[in-house]
Amino acid sequence: MGQALPLDYRPLGHLYLLAVIVISLRTPLRYAISTALLSAIAWDYIFIPPKMSFAVVDLDGSLLLGTYLFSAVLGSQLTARIQEERHSQENREQQARSLLDLAEALSQAHALEDIVKTTVKKTDDLFSARSALFLSDGKGLRWQAGSSLDIDEKTSVAVLREHPFAFAPYFREQYAYVNLNSSGESAGVLVLMIRKPPSSFRTIDQAFMQGVAAQIALALERERVQRQTHREALFAESEKMHRVLLNSVSHELKTPLAVLRTAAEKLPNSDAARSDVLHREIRVAMTRLDGLVANLLTQSRIQSGRLEAEFDWCDLRDVVFAVRRSVEPFLSQHTLIAEIPENFPFVFADCHLLQEAIYNLVNNAMRHTPPGSRVRLKAWESGERVGITVEDNGPGLEADYARDVFLPFRRGKAAGAGGVGLGLSIVHGLMLSQRGGAEYTHAPGGGAIFKLWIPRKPFEPLPPDES
Repeated sequence: MGQALPLDYRPLGHLYLLAVIVISLRTPLRYAISTALLSAIAWDYIFIPPKMSFAVVDLDGSLLLGTYLFSAVLGSQLTARIQEERHSQENREQQARSLLDLAEALSQAHALEDIVKTTVKKTDDLFSARSALFLSDGKGLRWQAGSSLDIDEKTSVAVLREHPFAFAPYFREQYAYVNLNSSGESAGVLVLMIRKPPSSFRTIDQAFMQGVAAQIALALERERVQRQTHREALFAESEKMHRVLLNSVSHELKTPLAVLRTAAEKLPNSDAARSDVLHREIRVAMTRLDGLVANLLTQSRIQSGRLEAEFDWCDLRDVVFAVRRSVEPFLSQHTLIAEIPENFPFVFADCHLLQEAIYNLVNNAMRHTPPGSRVRLKAWESGERVGITVEDNGPGLEADYARDVFLPFRRGKAAGAGGVGLGLSIVHGLMLSQRGGAEYTHAPGGGAIFKLWIPRKPFEPLPPDES
């Protein structure tokens, strides 16, 4: 076919050159060069006179052959560069998506344990490696439980000390050490056991490692700030509670101490009738002081965890009878109704603590409800619980106070003089110490309903005395 064409052989060489350029743009360099050489040989054999033989190529042919080879190399290089750029762009996009996914996952982790767990899982997946997290605790770097890489801590810390301020990833043997830097301070180090040689990590891969480390450092910094803010809030709340306690206790002590001082001054010069009145006032003041000190001591034991219940079988009828006797001074103006079935089972509890909890609720109800009010005690059983309900028909609690009713040093706006806001907190603590609890609800017709409960336990009577 080449011999039948009437064209000169030189224009046909340009067609071969075009084919070489097209092929070089689509194939690797070695294939493009091979194509250029074969095209030159075919062009020389078919079109250059004498045809169908390998003639010595003249200057024009040599230039054309050189153009073939140069075009093949140039086209292949351009193609390789474009493909590499496209691959790098895809890689950057993939890394950006991975960083976004990591940031979203870390944003949902609030506790330090959750951050460590999320970090280890994500880094293991991103780098197809196993990872260990070393965090700074102010004294040094500590390996974090939950890491998938059980690396020798002493060796790792020694390596990290050699490069304490390295911002770029540091490679040693099969490990990569990445500094977790945030706000110019190192929060720790991420250690990766990599499966490929460190020399294969390109600049873009190292930048990705630093991006991952930056996201982890931000999460750690956020958790540290939240923890510090929470600590400061607790400290401020503690300071506030101490001020409230000091003011309340000071106020509570003034009244009975004033009564005692006045009675002690008047007692020597009083007649028999006046002495009886003064003695009664002294007893009331001493009772008030004794109750205040007892509440403070009980609250202290509850908060320190030193309050331990001594469980035994209790008859609620006996407990309620003891409560009735304790609140007897209030019964002239209030009515106490007890509804305990005759066949109500014994409860396994600390009888003294249970009595103290019921007494605090009944005492509160009678002090904060108008004269003529009714307080009802009702024993109940429900599922795995057994307990007693204390209900009154007074005004009830304010909605904002009801949410924090069992917190210490909280008092309702309608509460009168007297008290430091410990009664209901003590009730809650007394029931928790017996593995139970206390709940509050507002009565539909007005009034407060407090439900005390403990776990139900089948009654086990004592074995008969064989003696």
